[in-house]
Amino acid sequence: TLETFLGVCPKLREKVNIRTIVGSMMDRLSNYFDDARLVQSDAADANEETTGDEGGDGGDGSAASRQAAVAAITEVDAFHMFDRCIQRVYTAKGSSMPPKEVIRLQTALLNFSLKVYPDKMGQISECLGVCAKYLGGGSADKDGAVAGGALAPRELDSVAVDELEKLLSIPLDSLALRVLELEHYSDLLTFLPWDNRRQVAVVMLNAVLNSGANLTDIGQIKEMLSIITPLIQDEPSGADNAAGGADGGVSRTTNLMGALGVGPGQPDGMFDGADADPNPLSFVDEQVLVGKLVHLLRSDDTDVAYEMLTVARRYLREGGKKRMAYTLTPVVFAAFELLDAVKKAEFMPAPPADAPPPVPGASADDDKADAASPPDGDVASSAEAGNADPLAFNKAVNCRKLFVFLQETAAMIAQGDPELGFKLYLQI
Repeated sequence: TLETFLGVCPKLREKVNIRTIVGSMMDRLSNYFDDARLVQSDAADANEETTGDEGGDGGDGSAASRQAAVAAITEVDAFHMFDRCIQRVYTAKGSSMPPKEVIRLQTALLNFSLKVYPDKMGQISECLGVCAKYLGGGSADKDGAVAGGALAPRELDSVAVDELEKLLSIPLDSLALRVLELEHYSDLLTFLPWDNRRQVAVVMLNAVLNSGANLTDIGQIKEMLSIITPLIQDEPSGADNAAGGADGGVSRTTNLMGALGVGPGQPDGMFDGADADPNPLSFVDEQVLVGKLVHLLRSDDTDVAYEMLTVARRYLREGGKKRMAYTLTPVVFAAFELLDAVKKAEFMPAPPADAPPPVPGASADDDKADAASPPDGDVASSAEAGNADPLAFNKAVNCRKLFVFLQETAAMIAQGDPELGFKLYLQI
């Protein structure tokens, strides 16, 4: 029945709003699916109680029919049935279809997927991919022309911008950090104006912080910081800056010298926070959110943890003097925490004087080891191997390196807030 209904939709007259019809059907099915799962869960609980008390089956016809409905929706792959219907609509409409309608149809399909097939990441990527291809100048039809370098991106009106922002915000609540796995998510962000990208970044940060998930991969951290760039720095004034990313093509040494005021830094007024939100409360709240993200960086390897903090500082220092007081201060305290871990490993207390010396190579088969003693030429090498300290500090990042990192970061903070920078420096 559903397939017959969806087969008729693309044949309707041009003035008929097909999006409303198809969207309403997806909403009804997803709501029915939610109700069916709820009834199924309640029936299962009641069945357990009844079975335990009376030994009956505790089921009823209504619960059974709901359970059958849940199985039917999931087995027929309703997502791709709706997807094929929408693709036929795109084929019939062609390139004359406004971007806002393409985005709305994919938003409805994405909502349906999240409710009925919450674990199917590929379906979400399909929805985002169709939008990215169409907005990039290609065809919304999956079998149509793919957007290439010769195709100009489509212009978005204010309604289309709002719809795209809504589309990108929908999966954040349920996926949080997993949106970084979506292939076209970052591509779609580039079609949004700077302020709308900032709103999506705020929603994403709140979702990630509420999920409590830690960032444990360097690549994941870089992608996350790239997505929230509108919160980290002001809108670039030129095309070169917009495409420069966090590194901006500037060497790490030059960045560091500029931050410390020892050499040529960035031009005056560039990324200095001068164009920050005129509402101070909004600006501070956004920067506090960015600072909280630093506390989600976690690694059991102290060298990797240090690299995470270095990457975070390299991105966050692009925000300018006004932002660094809020965003780099958490980096300092995270480095203090890391310093304690490195100190314990680097300066491990010596064993007590009355402790028996360790016996290298000792095992339960001492008699066999004595009988099979090494040749005379291997005695020296065996002794050297036995004298090697298994507890020796062998990490690339030591306490001295962390102290330098802390001093440099405090100097960066002092540019915008000398008092805070001085207080942090005294704690080093």
